[in-house]
Amino acid sequence: PPADAGAPDSGAPRCDREWLCSDRQCGRPVARECPPVDCGTCGAGYTCEEGLGRCEYTGPLWALRVVSARVERCDTSWDSCRNVAPPFCSPTLPDPFVRVNGAITTPAGNRCEGTYDQEVGVLDEPRFATGLVVVLEDDDSPVTNVRSGDVVCRALLRATPAELAAGTKTVACNGGTVTFRFERRR
Repeated sequence: PPADAGAPDSGAPRCDREWLCSDRQCGRPVARECPPVDCGTCGAGYTCEEGLGRCEYTGPLWALRVVSARVERCDTSWDSCRNVAPPFCSPTLPDPFVRVNGAITTPAGNRCEGTYDQEVGVLDEPRFATGLVVVLEDDDSPVTNVRSGDVVCRALLRATPAELAAGTKTVACNGGTVTFRFERRR
């Protein structure tokens, strides 16, 4: 018998769902030689981009702004600079700044409360539901435009659609608070 006896015809189209929908999230792929196959539907707030087979978010987008931050213990005792020889560094009041969504605010110099009004991203509601890690820090870096120092505290910013619509939220962590404002963009 021939070597390829019993092997599938190499010219026959592959029409199984796994093959046709391999990297698609939704819709129906176009394959003239195959019967229609449904690759799925998108959830609420999403629309299927048929040509790409991808679910695109069409719900509200919200600009996230850091409004203010406050360090609870307003003294110099926790400053890691105390562990460095005094000629090189002397402890100061905090220089609070906030890290969130890959963005960093400008530090507020030598005070326990900072005001910022700095946009740190435009995000969809599912991202707010999942949560964003917020880190409140004290800037100890002697280098301009480099932010590093003591972590005051970490928190998770989660917001429901009702909280987003309310426009503001304060998250508290063991050592401080950070206040955010939400502005609807779409």
